[in-house]
Amino acid sequence: MRRLRLSGAAAELRVALDRLHVHATVLCAVEGDGECDVMFEGDAPDLGPVKIEELDPDEEPVSGLEGDHAMRVGERIMIRPPWVPSPPDFEGIELVVPRAMAFGSGEHGSTQAALCMMERLIDDEIESLADVGTGSGILALYAEARGCERIFACDIDPDAVAVARELLPDANVFCGGPDAIPASVDAVVANMRTAEIRSCIEDLLAGWNRRGPMILSGLRSGDEREFDDDVGRESDERIEIAGFVSLGWRGESSSILR
Repeated sequence: MRRLRLSGAAAELRVALDRLHVHATVLCAVEGDGECDVMFEGDAPDLGPVKIEELDPDEEPVSGLEGDHAMRVGERIMIRPPWVPSPPDFEGIELVVPRAMAFGSGEHGSTQAALCMMERLIDDEIESLADVGTGSGILALYAEARGCERIFACDIDPDAVAVARELLPDANVFCGGPDAIPASVDAVVANMRTAEIRSCIEDLLAGWNRRGPMILSGLRSGDEREFDDDVGRESDERIEIAGFVSLGWRGESSSILR
């Protein structure tokens, strides 16, 4: 077991932790302002530009994980890190995602809004899905848990792609945008900022065969209506969590009651 203190900018620390989660077994990570104490087993990969200080692994640290807990999202979704046990009375879908993974560990309002919209609109007829701006891959992981057989997940951040591949070994996860999705898909979900979705909306629509839903999340209130013209009709569902809006358009073959 090794214990390191990593120091650097917040973005650099996030990348370093993501790489550790992919290449080693992280036992705990105590995050502070500009630094992070991390204990892990295995070999450390290249952690980028962060400053690294080797610490005594036998010194008992405060784990930083004591307050972690399983987090309920929507009616039947539970998100928890691997070191938190499953609640004994929960009967829905569990998504096990390390807390320090790339954007999308489930704590952000836009991710929760997207998951709630997927819970509402994804049904058993969805055979393929594209998750654009996948981050950690948590939205694609939910689609996989719902039985979706063909999943494409993409992100322009290579570190996020590496993390998502670890979480989704059976999915087609690649670095790039929706223009590189190799086939039309039943459902599309994009959890990004409004400007980012706006920049690729034509590609999102081109890859969507409309059998299942289109879900756009990460929008701010007041921005969402501009996408109705792109899709060709008003959104069927709207969910807002912590100031972030998710819009959903049902697919043409949806079995979900309107």
